Amino acid sequence: SGTIITEIGRLTKLALLELNENDLTGSIPTELGLLTELTSAGLWNNQLTGPLPKEISALGNLAFLIASDNQLDGPLPRDIDRMSSLSVLSLGSNAFNGALPTRIGHLQELTQLFLQDNGFTGPIPTELGKISTLNLLFMGSNDLTGTIPSELGMLTQLTWLDLTSNSLTGTVPIEVQDLMNTTVVDYVGNAIVD
Repeated sequence: SGTIITEIGRLTKLALLELNENDLTGSIPTELGLLTELTSAGLWNNQLTGPLPKEISALGNLAFLIASDNQLDGPLPRDIDRMSSLSVLSLGSNAFNGALPTRIGHLQELTQLFLQDNGFTGPIPTELGKISTLNLLFMGSNDLTGTIPSELGMLTQLTWLDLTSNSLTGTVPIEVQDLMNTTVVDYVGNAIVD
């Protein structure tokens, strides 16, 4: 229980940090950004609050960042693409808000992206279509607007696309319809016309 102490930033050789399923409160310390050897950070299912510190973007070796099921809020760091080794980014079931940064599409190692159950607004970045390695994309239960980008049809490795319960409009692009032979595409709870 309690907060994550700022002194954690002194553990400069730390590669694996697993603090899941505790009673941790307070914010994620900015000092976490000093752990440049970190490859995996598990913070899920706590009671952490506040934003994802921008300093965390300096973690270029980080492959797994799992901070779902907390009370984190604010926008995502604009330079999130500096975490160029990310394979799994799981931030679902928090209170994040604001527009999704377009630079998220530069995360070329990403295989799983979980952003569901937050308060993200604005359009789905077309840049997501550039992440050719992506196989799971969960963005349901936000307040995303606009249309489903046809660029998502370029995600040929995708097996599941969850866009449920947003404020999306328009039709499902033919490029995304073509994915439906190999991909679960769920867009229930939008104003999408079949």
